[in-house]
Amino acid sequence: MDFSFFELGLSVGEELYAPEFFRLSVARWNQRAVTLYKKFGFNTEMTFMNYGETDVEFLLMTNRGDSPPLR
Repeated sequence: MDFSFFELGLSVGEELYAPEFFRLSVARWNQRAVTLYKKFGFNTEMTFMNYGETDVEFLLMTNRGDSPPLR
């Protein structure tokens, strides 16, 4: 996911819904995405497993409004 695309998504979400925070889930192995989310002030709240054909660990990340303001 591109930096500006994610930034646009957050901006639209803020404008339309004015949430107290954003929450997302991302597979732990997806370090590129985790790095991007951290640049936007997201922090890991907890981890959880998805058990299936392939077991995958996920990070539950939130941005509680303490990140730099979006452009």
